Amino acid sequence: MPLRVKLKADERVIINGALISARQTTALVIHNRVSLLRERQILPPHLVTSPARRIYFAIQCAYVADVEERPPYIAAALKYAQEFRDTTLSDRVKRLSEQVVEQVGREAFYEALRTAQEIMKYEDFVLGQRSWEEMNATGDA
Repeated sequence: MPLRVKLKADERVIINGALISARQTTALVIHNRVSLLRERQILPPHLVTSPARRIYFAIQCAYVADVEERPPYIAAALKYAQEFRDTTLSDRVKRLSEQVVEQVGREAFYEALRTAQEIMKYEDFVLGQRSWEEMNATGDA
């Protein structure tokens, strides 16, 4: 089943490592399997300011990288997730960190990104900080 992606004017998306911008509102129909991240899912490097964000960023890089470029990002994501698991007091977040390790291990990067988002929500709450999505949306990034 094809993947349908609607892009607003000036919205960007990464497809298989290529940054694509829409000049006007458009719809894409993708007929094969691709690595795709919408602009709102992309964590910019300057907002990688915490342990959970490091996990997400490493997974993001592995997801959009070529197969040959992936190993260091995979290693970093695994290391960061294991370190987070070992230092958190939350049993739920320990389980989420273990899920990230399992998902990255089988290269289910999109699933791992979604799980890492849950870890970031926990961290943002504990640290009393705004999410990077909020910071991007308000231009405070």
